[in-house]
Amino acid sequence: MSEVTSRIRIKFVYGEIEIEGSEDFIREQLSSMSEVLDQWKLQPISGICEVGSELSSDNKDQSSSVPVHFGEYYQKFPNTIKDTDRFLIAGYFVQSNSPNNSFSTGEANTNLRDNNVKLSNPSQAAVGLKQSKKIFKVENGWKVSETGISYLESLKSI
Repeated sequence: MSEVTSRIRIKFVYGEIEIEGSEDFIREQLSSMSEVLDQWKLQPISGICEVGSELSSDNKDQSSSVPVHFGEYYQKFPNTIKDTDRFLIAGYFVQSNSPNNSFSTGEANTNLRDNNVKLSNPSQAAVGLKQSKKIFKVENGWKVSETGISYLESLKSI
């Protein structure tokens, strides 16, 4: 009988640690790393992001290409994009750094405003993105779909 594979990922300000294996192996690794983590005195930015069983190809690391600071991420995109694209960029950034893997209209808009980007109607941008299936509604707000993530990647290459 094969053993169930699990994974745990802990994000810190300047990196992350990911452990994959049996639950016993993960426990053993975490207990041996606790001393090292105490020495670093780093606080996780989003705590434990993922603990899963039976890994599948659906478990992709969305956050690996998203920097810690929104301005740094936003600069990866061309200046000629539309307001809905700007909202999608901000939403994906918030989602990637959120423990519940979602974002709200207000959170996305706050990141934009903090970087001197003003949208005429953020709620309308969300509705347009929902209609184009780039985001979808979840319990706590919105989540960027695979279509939306692919679209963001294509925008970076423009």
